[in-house]
Amino acid sequence: MRWLARQIHDYFNEPPQSSDPYADLPFEMTLPPGWQPDDNPPGIPADLRSDAVFFARDPHSTDPGYSSTVLVMASEPADDPHEFLDRQEAELQPLSTQESATFERITLPAGEALSVRGVQESSATIQYFLPTSLANFVIGFTTPLAELPVRQPEFEAIARSFRLK
Repeated sequence: MRWLARQIHDYFNEPPQSSDPYADLPFEMTLPPGWQPDDNPPGIPADLRSDAVFFARDPHSTDPGYSSTVLVMASEPADDPHEFLDRQEAELQPLSTQESATFERITLPAGEALSVRGVQESSATIQYFLPTSLANFVIGFTTPLAELPVRQPEFEAIARSFRLK
């Protein structure tokens, strides 16, 4: 069910009541200087956009056609967080044959997460699957492959700053 994503998405279709349009999100995270929230992300498929509750990008990139981004999606919470993480890993394992992918369990302030790092052609992705009592969150990062050595520590810092309010 996409209940939380829909609630937050619907909120953004109404005029914001405060100067911070993201004040009502159920989470907070710290973005590096220069990163900007983006309500209309280019190149994001409609199904991902409908699940997205937050999107931001870094307008300063070494690749003029591709910015580094962060996308947060939310779905209904799982009954068993460990089973959810096991299922996500099993579903994503076939990707490792199509692209260079690595899997790791890490602990973030909001709980245990599955970290999936992938490289395909000229881009890299890092996703954190984070089940919480509020929702199952996916924090997804993309970046041009050439920027990965610089971006990976930034992405880790953003993920580690993710907290439920």
